[in-house]
Amino acid sequence: MTLQASLCFLALLVVEVTSRNFSARPPDVEPPRTQPFDHEMFLGGYKAAREFKTLSPEESKARLRVILKKADTNEDGHIDREELQNWIIGSLKNIDRVIAEEHMLVQDKDKDGRLSWEEYNIHVLGFVPENDAEYPDQEIKLEVKSNKKMFMLADKNKDGFLEGEELLAFYNPNAVEDMQEVVVERLLEDFDHNGDGAVELEEFIGNYDDFDNTLPDLTGNRKEPEWVTEERDIFKYQLDKDGNGKMEGEELYLWVKPRYHITAEKEADHLIEVSDADGDGKLSADEILNKYEIFTGSKATHFGRHIRSENFPREEL
Repeated sequence: MTLQASLCFLALLVVEVTSRNFSARPPDVEPPRTQPFDHEMFLGGYKAAREFKTLSPEESKARLRVILKKADTNEDGHIDREELQNWIIGSLKNIDRVIAEEHMLVQDKDKDGRLSWEEYNIHVLGFVPENDAEYPDQEIKLEVKSNKKMFMLADKNKDGFLEGEELLAFYNPNAVEDMQEVVVERLLEDFDHNGDGAVELEEFIGNYDDFDNTLPDLTGNRKEPEWVTEERDIFKYQLDKDGNGKMEGEELYLWVKPRYHITAEKEADHLIEVSDADGDGKLSADEILNKYEIFTGSKATHFGRHIRSENFPREEL
């Protein structure tokens, strides 16, 4: 098999299991948070947000009231910061579940609503390898075997198929506590180039020259890309907890944990900032409805984006 064909196979394998978003990435590889986002997260995905865009202002506000009632867990008529965070966390988890379901639907060849290992291999490789000699190359063989280990671990009832929450565990394993060990193993496979069981700063950033297209400054020297500087700070101040210059042990597990809470905190703070007219730190129904464009996407602010999918709990009015 040619190198180009092998690389195509490997790219498919990496894309199919979506958890491997661990490395530092430049802005043109991992888009910055500058796209419409608030309404998609609040409503539960892009399909729900798209549906809201077809509604009249009156219909949008009526449906918003349904959401507000669900989010106001203490029933005091307001949504405080914690309630808003919890609602967004639930939305993020539901979005991830639906993304996993959508992957399965594409790969489910016999359309029985579940995924077998054979179906996954046929979708990714085009066949099911019966022995090591059938793999295009060594790197792809290792990738497939790693994915199989993840598949078997996700298959909780050991029936040979993935469905329901098992799909989330396979396609987004860093979101599932029981999958943390295998995620860390794969992380080390990707980043631990010297085999010491840890990830050092240079391994974390990688060869940024592969991504960088910055021009030399006025002195003729090329500046370090801004994203690299940011990643250095993240490594130093957030990931390397003990300051020994590497991530190891529990630090690796902290790295791969889902960022639901961090994302939800940022989004909740932003929504309160732009909607809290009386400055009491919480949102009333009137405050949200007065800014319904932000929450439904009619005039969505530019604060970021999330992987798009739908799981808005629909309820007839």
